[in-house]
Amino acid sequence: MFRNNISTMDGDVAYTIDGYNSQYNREVVDLNLYNNTATESQAEGNFIKVQGDVNGINLVNNLYVAPNEQTGANRAAPVYVNDTSLSSFHVVTNNVWSIGSILAYAQGGINYIWPSWSSSAGYQTPTEWNAISQVGTDVFSKVTLSGYTPSSVAANEGTWTPGVFYDYYGKLRPTTGIAAGAVEA
Repeated sequence: MFRNNISTMDGDVAYTIDGYNSQYNREVVDLNLYNNTATESQAEGNFIKVQGDVNGINLVNNLYVAPNEQTGANRAAPVYVNDTSLSSFHVVTNNVWSIGSILAYAQGGINYIWPSWSSSAGYQTPTEWNAISQVGTDVFSKVTLSGYTPSSVAANEGTWTPGVFYDYYGKLRPTTGIAAGAVEA
């Protein structure tokens, strides 16, 4: 489980999840990423990059702030999945994904699902993304932070999540009106 973490990126990935490794007979099972915040200052980066089949990712209440990101180039996407679907995920919901600029190659897409780089067909628009069965309701917005406290877009976007009672600073999380990200607004 990763919860209430703050990651500052510089053209890289906050969370890289490798798929099954047959050489070592290792796999990731039941991975929970709850209420994390990642900031990206460059034009490229990812909140999460999934490389291959994983058994059960829950991606809930996360916040990715990347005002300079350019989806459609250099594998830039908040969620980047090297697969044909989101079958590695149990649930993806109540996350807030930053919109920087969307290059023509991405065709309006933000998140990426494709077995390899590079196919423009892998980019998912917000409507396409939220229509995938594993996805509840994710928000795509130009988001800002004051310190690490999210703007109003993310301030009430979260949902109650098992095991997350406090935020990054030890502030008690409410039972309703929960913020996406590591810091409660």
